[in-house]
Amino acid sequence: MIADDEMNIREGLKYIIDWNELGFEICAEAANGEDALCLILEKKPSLVLLDIRMPKMYGTDLIRIAREKGFQGRFIILSGYSDFTYAQTAIRYGVEYYITKPIDEDELQQAICEIKKSLEEEHTVSENMELLKTKAKDVILHEIVTGTYQTAEKTLLSSREIEEMNLYADCYQVVIYEKFSPNPDDISYSFADLLKITNRGNHTFEHFNEESNEVILLKGRFALNKFSGFLERYEKNPPQKGSPLDSLFLAYGRPVSDLAAIYLSYREASALRKRRFFCMQGQHTLGYGELPKFHEISLEIIYVFLTIFLYLLKCPQSLILSALRAFCFCGKPHISRSIFLYFLYQTWLKSW
Repeated sequence: MIADDEMNIREGLKYIIDWNELGFEICAEAANGEDALCLILEKKPSLVLLDIRMPKMYGTDLIRIAREKGFQGRFIILSGYSDFTYAQTAIRYGVEYYITKPIDEDELQQAICEIKKSLEEEHTVSENMELLKTKAKDVILHEIVTGTYQTAEKTLLSSREIEEMNLYADCYQVVIYEKFSPNPDDISYSFADLLKITNRGNHTFEHFNEESNEVILLKGRFALNKFSGFLERYEKNPPQKGSPLDSLFLAYGRPVSDLAAIYLSYREASALRKRRFFCMQGQHTLGYGELPKFHEISLEIIYVFLTIFLYLLKCPQSLILSALRAFCFCGKPHISRSIFLYFLYQTWLKSW
């Protein structure tokens, strides 16, 4: 951007420098300080060539106000006054180049080249920092969800860190999505992609992969209500055989209200996912409500099934699997439920 009250200087600055070759494009020009300030705050140019003395507002005042309002672009001061006081004021606000009129083309060219190099270096550093932030967030998110995050502080994360990582919410729930198609590689979508569509972006959930499964952290009442509605429709109207949703299996833990309790929801979902083999035929979801209660598993049931499985262990593996499937789908709900609860209970014990 060029700001100078003399039109011939503004026009000259457009042509004495090959802006395109240097990677710049002139986005605006102004003939007084007030217009220049408005355009700077609106356009946010990377570089401003600014006359120090203009009508309505001095260049030094313009720079001060622009900085106070958060403008981070570079300035090159142009002045017919070789006044050290102006230079001092400009330096105070981060101006590195002060060029007196008449303008020396080589001096201006060198200043612009140095600024270009500095801007490119800042851009590279900024990209690297964003990449590191993303990687750090992925690692921290994985550790928070799985309960392996270690900290010496009393709180898991500070309020500022929670805000920066976009993890703040009034409630959370962990869902584990598993593909169980005969050819999992043929499934070209993920459940997270479906959530992005239904939730208009991914601000209401986070996700990462673990052991070939997708772990999804729902954030906030809106996301949990959406998921609950999806489950209700999904369970009432099972998907058609062979449709994309027919290859979907979801295990989900209980909702929690604190970031530090997310791992409890994850443990429940993880334990439930491992019991998919014992689900009823055509069952696609398994929730925390199916977790075994201690009073539901009597010693008599455990003794009976231990006796059965001790016998089955002497049989070929194929016979064992056939027997288990027969028990699970035998049409006797109390038998199927007992087998399911027993194996779920064993997994639950191992996870603690």
